[in-house]
Amino acid sequence: MYNYTFTIFTPSYNASETINRVYESLMIQTFTNFEWIIVDDGSKDNTKEIVENFIQKANFSIRYYKQKNQGKASAINFAVPKAMGKFFIIADADDSFNKESLDTFHKIWKEYGNNQYCGISALCKDQYSNPIGEKFPTDIYFTNYLIAKYTTSIFSGEKWLMIRTEIMKQFPFKTSMFIPESHVWNAMGYKYDIIGINKILRTYYINESSSSITAIGRQAPRYESKAFIYYELITKFKTKFSLRVRSKFYKKYVQNSLYAKISPYTLISKFNNMFDRLICSIYLPIELIKWRLTK
Repeated sequence: MYNYTFTIFTPSYNASETINRVYESLMIQTFTNFEWIIVDDGSKDNTKEIVENFIQKANFSIRYYKQKNQGKASAINFAVPKAMGKFFIIADADDSFNKESLDTFHKIWKEYGNNQYCGISALCKDQYSNPIGEKFPTDIYFTNYLIAKYTTSIFSGEKWLMIRTEIMKQFPFKTSMFIPESHVWNAMGYKYDIIGINKILRTYYINESSSSITAIGRQAPRYESKAFIYYELITKFKTKFSLRVRSKFYKKYVQNSLYAKISPYTLISKFNNMFDRLICSIYLPIELIKWRLTK
């Protein structure tokens, strides 16, 4: 069914100055059963010529596609059905990673992976070798992303995901500008657990304009995005959480809806469930006052 163990996927937008980081990282991998898919999201630079040079020199499969500028979500949706690797890894066009990164993913999955898990989450560092985000409580940590994300801080900061390709196919990304990637990771976490490892495998370059988040992606309205995520947590994923935790979701939903300039009537009427409407109505007066004081 799969020709490779890994599909490394890179969404690219005007990445001519940084995409060599991914290429050079792949060239030194100790585990070599992988392919590299690049989806160029409407670049206006010479990314194509640079990738063509990679293809001539590389000792691994590289497939390059170019589409009009539609955003990272669209690029992912384009790449996933074409993936011929058992596992799907997103490597942004300004990332680099260790020579043993793929070997580490492979060994951990071989020892611990099964159908209960969607994949593996590894640690990241910045270009100055400073760890980004929290470590997991144990070196091999079996957890549920959805629960851990919203009840602890272990998924704060950057993590690097290896996801089973068959599961990526089950959860296509929404291409609307205001729906963030976490929409997919939350939905995946509702159905599957994940394995966390305290291994730093990826270098995430901070304070650089991203060459992976495309022009469209950068326009996503922050408050509307957050309101959408909390709405889904309330309506789709509430069985994973206690009422005490869910109460925070209602408050955050109301807060972000108001800052997104969604009217009080609209933000409440979105819910079909009367209980959900009632709890939002309880939070609305004080949050409305706070919102008006900031204007």
